[in-house]
Amino acid sequence: MMQWWLSLSLAERVFAYIAIPSTLILILQTIMLLIGMGDSDTDLDGSDADFDADVDLDHDGIPDVFEHDGTDAGLRVFSVRGVIAFLTVFGWTGLSLLRSATAPPL
Repeated sequence: MMQWWLSLSLAERVFAYIAIPSTLILILQTIMLLIGMGDSDTDLDGSDADFDADVDLDHDGIPDVFEHDGTDAGLRVFSVRGVIAFLTVFGWTGLSLLRSATAPPL
């Protein structure tokens, strides 16, 4: 292992510093997801829910339920899982391209 590490150039070590920890975190996240600890969906019991069917209209005539207040989590572009997956792929791809003697700018 030490021989391999010493054979890496500075750029390859930077990619390895990114790839190795992010891979370990991604594996941990995947294991937690498989055993049910990493699931982001929440199950709600409907027995405690209270629902009021009255719809209040604002001054513009649009019901409050259709207005966007910026707290909608329907589209989460940047999640922890997504960032870790990107760093994993980025690190290993960069390391493998440098090790395969591809041009460094590529």
